[in-house]
Amino acid sequence: MPHTATKAGARPWRMHAAVYLNALTELPAERLFPLAGEAAPTPWDPELASAMAQNGLAVHEEAQLHRLLPDLRHDIFA
Repeated sequence: MPHTATKAGARPWRMHAAVYLNALTELPAERLFPLAGEAAPTPWDPELASAMAQNGLAVHEEAQLHRLLPDLRHDIFA
């Protein structure tokens, strides 16, 4: 998470290794893209950075809307 987000009190949401690995298995290949740029640390879940480096694929938020929108409807942040 960028330093600014941490300072503002932001918390990672569905940004963990298990969620990433699950997305790789459920999404069709055309929804996955090669990672680009430098690897970023994931201090909230170091296994996420390792999993992403090992698989070399990005999971875009748009591909996970079917997971994200129900979370918002159920107010998981309350």
